[in-house]
Amino acid sequence: MIFEELEQSIRLLYPKCPIKRFKDVCIVSEAEPNATVKGLSFNIPESLLIGNELIKSLSGFFENSDRIFRKDCDGIVLLEYNGKSYCLLIELKSAFDTKDIDKARKQILSTYIKLNMSLMPLADYNKDDFEFIGIIVSKEPTGDCLKWIRNINMLSDTDPKKKLYIFPIQLYSEKQKVIHYDFYLREKGYRLSPNCMYEKMKYCHVAVPPDSSIYKADIAKFL
Repeated sequence: MIFEELEQSIRLLYPKCPIKRFKDVCIVSEAEPNATVKGLSFNIPESLLIGNELIKSLSGFFENSDRIFRKDCDGIVLLEYNGKSYCLLIELKSAFDTKDIDKARKQILSTYIKLNMSLMPLADYNKDDFEFIGIIVSKEPTGDCLKWIRNINMLSDTDPKKKLYIFPIQLYSEKQKVIHYDFYLREKGYRLSPNCMYEKMKYCHVAVPPDSSIYKADIAKFL
């Protein structure tokens, strides 16, 4: 079994942290009952889903810090593909709203930081053994929203109107975006150790068709 020793170490140190092992198909679900995107599934021989309860439990330590540190994403999935180890940080959104997509980035960022804070004490965990990828899942933009995105995207990247929405706009047009460190943390003046922060990380967008609520993706396209 993949990551067996790491799983045992997590269970021993954090016995209340739910961990689920999947065979053949991995499923990440949305807890919000009114969400229109309720789940993401993908075929993979074996994967490990770490419950975000572990991440939520750390939020109290950041009560008076920036609100970004009180966010978390929907799914943390460890898997192997073509000999490489990956950690997918997955957030499900009902619509491609620019504010929600930017919020999803912050939820993934916060999860990345707190996950590494939690696992760093474990001898069986080394952050550098994994490639981390942020996966944002949402319905495709339509109508006025799609028209607005296309119009904004025609502007220069330095245009103030576009700079406000640069991450979601580029994520929509390019389907993936690599972020070096994170401009939000830099603007806020946070200086975090490489032990719990990335130098760069790829974010990808999974577009869910209008008639789907649980979407099955070809995860290999994003690795």
